[in-house]
Amino acid sequence: MHVQFEFTQEDMIDTSKRFLARSEAVRSWRLKGLLYTAALTWGVVFVFFLLVMASPITGALLGLIAAVISALVYPGSAQRNLDNRLRELHQEKFGETDTYVCEVELTPIGVWVKQMNTQVTHEWESVEEIVETADSVDIVTKLGGVSVRDRAFATTAERRKFIELAQGYLELSRIGDSERDTQLTGG
Repeated sequence: MHVQFEFTQEDMIDTSKRFLARSEAVRSWRLKGLLYTAALTWGVVFVFFLLVMASPITGALLGLIAAVISALVYPGSAQRNLDNRLRELHQEKFGETDTYVCEVELTPIGVWVKQMNTQVTHEWESVEEIVETADSVDIVTKLGGVSVRDRAFATTAERRKFIELAQGYLELSRIGDSERDTQLTGG
């Protein structure tokens, strides 16, 4: 099954964020950033009250309150920072062009993707999962994947057929070679 759709730099940023959010390393970086921010905030407030006000208990308590506030503010700030960095990166790599065409074809071998003068086939063995979102079908692989936007499908039935075909190929890739050959040849 072959589909085609247009996508924008904003779609690329959204897809990048989706795939980054799945990464254990990225989640670890975010947690470390949050903890470092809270600890640094506590330390600054504590040292200020210790040195300037000569009140370590007040410094420790107000530092704790400031650390909690900074921990609450951190996720939103980090998300805006990520959005800006991804936008800047995409602008650097792709310039002012804002609309691109993506072709995706599901084959027995894998998911073939063509976009921006590049063709890639993600073999089914490398596909980790197929995720249905509100506005796309994300085919997640070990090294990234592809986000097939809903505008690639003329109808919801066509979208459903695409998902079922992808899930069927994925299931076939996870069974043994002899069993797969039997499934494919029908006997």
